[in-house]
Parts: sequence; C-alpha cells; structure tokens
Amino acid sequence: MKTARLWIAIVQPSVLVAVAMWWVGNVEVAMLTYVFAACWLVPWLLLGVRPLSSRGGFPFLPRLDPGEKRVRKAVLHWLVFGPCMVGAFTLLRPWMGDPEHYRAQLALLGWNDSHFPWYVFVFVVFVPLAEEWWWRGQVLPRTIDRYGRRAGIAITALGFAGYHVFVLVRLYDPLAVVIRMTAIYGAGLFWSWLAARERRWGMAYLGHQAADTGIVGIFQLFFRA
Repeated sequence: MKTARLWIAIVQPSVLVAVAMWWVGNVEVAMLTYVFAACWLVPWLLLGVRPLSSRGGFPFLPRLDPGEKRVRKAVLHWLVFGPCMVGAFTLLRPWMGDPEHYRAQLALLGWNDSHFPWYVFVFVVFVPLAEEWWWRGQVLPRTIDRYGRRAGIAITALGFAGYHVFVLVRLYDPLAVVIRMTAIYGAGLFWSWLAARERRWGMAYLGHQAADTGIVGIFQLFFRA
C-alpha cells in the first residue's frame, strides 16, 4: 500500500498539470496547481508529510559546511545553471522554437503580461522550493530505499521531467520540445545525484533556482514582446 501511494504521488504532478494545461487551458492554474497541490498538498494527503518537513526524507541542510566552502559551492551552482544556461540557449536559439508561436500559445492559455512580476516571483521562489523539497527531498530517498541508488535517481529524474512534457508540447514545436526535455532530464539526473550524494536537497535547490532565474532571463531577452 505504501509503495502504491508513493507511485501515485510520483505520477500525480504530471496528471494535474496535463489537466490544467489541456483541459482547463490556463497557465496560471497550471503553475499554482503544480506548486501548491502537486508538490505540497497531495504528498501531504498521500504520504502524511507536511510541506517542507524533512520527516522520512532528506533535510535541506543536514550539516553545516565551513562557511567559505558553502559559499563557493553556491556560487558554482549559480554559474553553472544561471549564466551558462543563457549561453547554451543563445547557441541553440535557431532550434529553440518560434517566439511568435510561443507568445500566441501563451495568450491562448490565459497569460496576462501585467502579472509578469508575480509570475517571476512564483517561478523563481516557489517553483524550485516546492520541486526540490518534493522530488529531491522526499521522492529521492524513498525510491532509493525501495529500488536502490541508481534506480532511485533515475525514477526521481523521470518523475521530475514528466510533467514538463504536457507544458512544453502546448508551447513549442517537436524539436524544441526534445531539446528542452533532454536538458530537463539531464538536470534532474544531476540534481538527484547531487542530493543522493550529500543526503540533502539544499544545493540542488540553489542550482534549480539559478536555472529558473536563467529561464526568466531567456524569456525576457528572446521571447517576451
């Protein structure tokens, strides 16, 4: 029964996001549903773990590294997943999708440009916090306990990447979707490996937040009208 509940909890973010994007057809509903329902409320109801609690999973920081070392790690993660992401996108820009098509799809999904500051706030603050707590802090240690380290890392990265499919297919052409999904799954594997090695999700969170900040920069530079 516990295993079944875990698998339901792993799959349900993809289901909820698919419903929000394809049935409700609203990007704001999809974002809020994913963060507050898929990553926090449903795991609480299914597994009995309160949002941001470390019970049964990895903590944010189980031990304090020397301050200087911790700062170096944080800076490294931001350099890798922030500016480097913008640079990689710039190199791959011809294959990353048509901005006009992207903006048209966003408009059909209820995008409101006057809400842009709130979108940025949710995307940069709440999304990486909710995702890393759930996927790396809760799903990862549970799947490692049941299926072993390698399988746990792969399952966690797959669950993390899964819901993105239902978002990206609504916004981009197939090649752009494949490129983005490859990057998302690769990042998920790295963050899962990092969290499994350190038995904490704090550094994965920093990398994820830097990546999301880079995505906002890309949107502002290349896609926003």
